[in-house]
Amino acid sequence: MAEHGSSPPFDESCLINRLRARSPSALAEAYDRYGPMVYQTAFRITGCPAEASDVVQDVFLKLTESVQTYRARGCFTGWLRKVAVRAALMRSRTTRRRAEVALENAPLSVARRSAPAPIDSIVLEQALATLSPPLRTVFLLKVVEGYSHDEIAESLGIRRGTSEVRLHRARQSLQAQLTA
Repeated sequence: MAEHGSSPPFDESCLINRLRARSPSALAEAYDRYGPMVYQTAFRITGCPAEASDVVQDVFLKLTESVQTYRARGCFTGWLRKVAVRAALMRSRTTRRRAEVALENAPLSVARRSAPAPIDSIVLEQALATLSPPLRTVFLLKVVEGYSHDEIAESLGIRRGTSEVRLHRARQSLQAQLTA
């Protein structure tokens, strides 16, 4: 018999069914339960708090629609993390395109000033932030998220070998920065 005042155990399949039924309370519960994980995943990929917050908003605005495609082959958290990764990658591509267009029209001196300055003493998060977006993305997807090179290649629209090379270069760069 449950103690008075204790909450029932969490039932993920019930939450998923309520999300599929487009329940606002289920969406709020999913946001409370999974929002921090989605934000953390998005932040690792985008490297920007505002962009990561936008990804969280995008993911949860579309969750009642995208959950319709969820098939309980793996854990829901893993599926939701993949949704977040895809959304963060899409946002990063869009942001990168906007930045490229803006820099094309900027004077050369402005473009040079916007490049990151070298950092003497850094921690891993700061070192990751200095990697180019392609290197950082592959590193995070492989090392942090546990994707295979084949999955990374498919997600990013690159060859498997390109993914492997980017991971190698990211590791070399991080090692050089962290041992300097």
